[in-house]
Amino acid sequence: MGRTKGITVINTAKKTVQGFEQMYAQLQQKVELGGLSASTLNNYGRCIAKIALHFKSLPTELEEIQINGYLQNLSHGPAPSISYFKTSYGYRAYVRLGGPPISSNPPTKPLIGRTSAY
Repeated sequence: MGRTKGITVINTAKKTVQGFEQMYAQLQQKVELGGLSASTLNNYGRCIAKIALHFKSLPTELEEIQINGYLQNLSHGPAPSISYFKTSYGYRAYVRLGGPPISSNPPTKPLIGRTSAY
């Protein structure tokens, strides 16, 4: 059942977010040419799809502050949500694979165990 859930999120984004299907096709091409697995494509695609569905826009059309706010919301709670880590790394991987970044500084790696500012 878990396998179809990720595919459903990706398909929903393809149907509802303008340009997502093309963006996903580019991601798929880069993952395959990079020798990465279908599972990697599904994981990265699902993370990018969740951001796209949340904002009803391609992640590349968002401001850095919007992405950071989204990731911050995922990190709230007694322990950072695993979704936060997956989404953060999924987005970073997308940028590293050649997806256009939001800015020259994509979201930073999450700090494990940090619960408050200085």
